[in-house]
Amino acid sequence: MIIYAKDHGILPGQEIGKPLNDLLASLAGNDEEKELVLEKGEYLVDSDDCPIRYLHVTNTMGEREYCQNEEKWKRSIAILFEGIKNLTFEGNGSVFFVDGIVDNVVFDGCENVTFRNLEIKTVRPNAHRLVTLRRTPTKLVLGWDSNDETVVEDGKLFFVGKDYKHPLMYRAEQNYFNSALPERPSYFTRIRHPLFLKKNVRFDTKARTITANGFFPKKYYSKGREYYIYDNKRRNVGVFAQKCKDLRIENYTQRFSYSLALVCQDCDGLTFDGLNMSPENIEKFGLASIADFLHLCCCRGQITVRNSYFSSSGDDVLNVHGIHFLVASAKENEIDVRFCHSQAYGFNIFHPGDKIAFVDRNTLLSQQEATVVHSEMTDLYTIKLTLDTDIGKSMIGKAVEDLSACPDVLFEKNRFERISTRGLLLTTRGKVVVSDNDFIFTKMWAIEIADDARDWYESGPLTDVTIENNRFIECTQETIHIFPHNLVHKGYVHNNILIRNNEFFLKRRSCYIVRSAGNVRMIGNVYKKPRFYCHMMIKLNSDVREKDF
Repeated sequence: MIIYAKDHGILPGQEIGKPLNDLLASLAGNDEEKELVLEKGEYLVDSDDCPIRYLHVTNTMGEREYCQNEEKWKRSIAILFEGIKNLTFEGNGSVFFVDGIVDNVVFDGCENVTFRNLEIKTVRPNAHRLVTLRRTPTKLVLGWDSNDETVVEDGKLFFVGKDYKHPLMYRAEQNYFNSALPERPSYFTRIRHPLFLKKNVRFDTKARTITANGFFPKKYYSKGREYYIYDNKRRNVGVFAQKCKDLRIENYTQRFSYSLALVCQDCDGLTFDGLNMSPENIEKFGLASIADFLHLCCCRGQITVRNSYFSSSGDDVLNVHGIHFLVASAKENEIDVRFCHSQAYGFNIFHPGDKIAFVDRNTLLSQQEATVVHSEMTDLYTIKLTLDTDIGKSMIGKAVEDLSACPDVLFEKNRFERISTRGLLLTTRGKVVVSDNDFIFTKMWAIEIADDARDWYESGPLTDVTIENNRFIECTQETIHIFPHNLVHKGYVHNNILIRNNEFFLKRRSCYIVRSAGNVRMIGNVYKKPRFYCHMMIKLNSDVREKDF
């Protein structure tokens, strides 16, 4: 069945938030194969006409981050797929202009859905570019973009737009933002607010300039340097999917997101092919995502990311992880497990039949396994599990990982650059293949293989990893960082890591740090080292078989 959007009043050049979402809502419960086709063109979505849902999204705002009078977990959604099966959404190369602060696309409880051939642009987002116009060691003049609207109230400058009124000095003492150097196009890094601790800050709204006194070293305030300031509380995301099966996103372009560009939790089978998450014109505005581009939590099955381009993010390109819950209580075959990180809570990822492991937080090694018979949330932070076996009180305080929520990952033929933290952050027990990608300037590690049960509580160990035929170009810190956060080494946390046939264009750091990992092999790689390069590898409590050097 083919459904033409134009037959439902959804036409280019119009505001289509309500009719589009009404049409999508009408498709829920219709399980036959169907295709929804848009006429190619430009469409407007106004946040005032978007559906509202209350969603708990992993690694976004913690409950305590909301202001006293702010409605928690409330999200306006530009395009909402809810309970839909067997649908292809064909955008035909159209562009959606979203006016206001929203989640661009949400998939909730969908199955066998393909979303393709669409571009989403945010109209005047609440992220603002400042540029150094002039500087001396004691005086700085910044300019802001001509498309930003501002007001001055009580001697303070605010950026204003649809759904926001943003102070210039918003959280300047607390947070890091992003900065770029036009003369070094690949350079993108985190930095303190450019006016952090500066005095006598003055504004000229006609000239669009900010003048301040203080200490301004050329290294951080060179002429033409760009600074991006924004609301970094992670209220909204670009694309969100939860409890979906066989979801495919193809040839999708997204120019800006307010935190995580694409986040999935408790999904089974994900394919992302031909994503473009980058600024439209990097010379005019060079920030595409305030946080991670792809953030995948407690998913299952096969995850594939291929043929995609990522540029200019405030955090990682891809983070795949599970969650370490902590056992709060245990009685016979029932246990209560709790979320421990303030930005992850409110959703249940345990299914009947799932295998779980009890993990020692100090060694990160599994001690016992069980099968979930039943699970239910008792509050936002606690899940009660009924297991197939009795668990002693000795497990109280241990970490619990869902072994069934550990996907296989294929990351191939992608290119990314201007990444202010890591390229890939990997913590999944499934099979991982990273092949034929271009890693261009990551400010931190190009690939980090982590696992922790004390900080972000992102699990777990990797057991089968192949990193091959990639090009690593001037990544600032160690290129590959295998570093589980165990406090005590009583055995290898990660195992079976093959690194072969890659090209490394190195800077000043070591190429590898390997810690608590077994059967790590480096074969056939090419290293192009600068003069006075120190050492290739730092190895701690690991079994490494290097044939390269």
